[in-house]
Amino acid sequence: MPKGDKDKSIRCSFCGKGQEEVERIIAGPGVYICDECIKVCTNIIENDLYEDSEITYENEAPTDLPKPEEIKDLISLYNQFPISEVIIHARVREDYYKNPVNYEAFAEGFSQSIHPVCYNGDIFCAQDIQEVIKRFPKLSAVMVGRGMIANPQLTESFDCAGDKSLEFSKKDIDYARWKAFLDELCYGYEYIMSGGRNVLFKLKEVWSYMIPLFPECEKYGKKIKKAKTVAEYHTIVNALFREAVV
Repeated sequence: MPKGDKDKSIRCSFCGKGQEEVERIIAGPGVYICDECIKVCTNIIENDLYEDSEITYENEAPTDLPKPEEIKDLISLYNQFPISEVIIHARVREDYYKNPVNYEAFAEGFSQSIHPVCYNGDIFCAQDIQEVIKRFPKLSAVMVGRGMIANPQLTESFDCAGDKSLEFSKKDIDYARWKAFLDELCYGYEYIMSGGRNVLFKLKEVWSYMIPLFPECEKYGKKIKKAKTVAEYHTIVNALFREAVV
């Protein structure tokens, strides 16, 4: 076999990708591993070390974390550059998503910016958008992030005229569409990611936002969280949707 043909036949022993599909393949004693699988392995090891660690970082956080009042200095810095739009999410790192949006800090940044400003933070229903627009009518845009993960039909409750909102309740959920969406999401993750564990990590994060809109949400939420394989995940989700449409 010509050397060039031999190189093309080399495939990663873990994901099956060929030499031309990845940046690099490393040879071992009878096995090959690509750079993508090395990254996945590294992430798994780091996650295991983090989960097994008993170290707490509560009292070890740096004291120089950004403070809400520093938004004036940040916006002043951004004002020096030709930026098309500034997205302001009025939280600092220590807030995570547990504390409410700091509207005072947002208002300060919004008033100081010479660029169009997009609001970001806690948009879960049409009423949330209405409240933000009422407070800040000159916004260039409102970002819908986690709200769309929690409810893929969220934008269907927005009135384009902006003068009213449509009420959305659990009875409005189109379970067939949601099931198709989640299946496609799962298959997409399986296509681009290596290993069921990484796929499950992504799906469980989605469900952490979505599960409250389902019946028996606490019971099924725990089951999804404990799923060890993609097959087990599908079994749980199929049962959840069967119960939801009854």
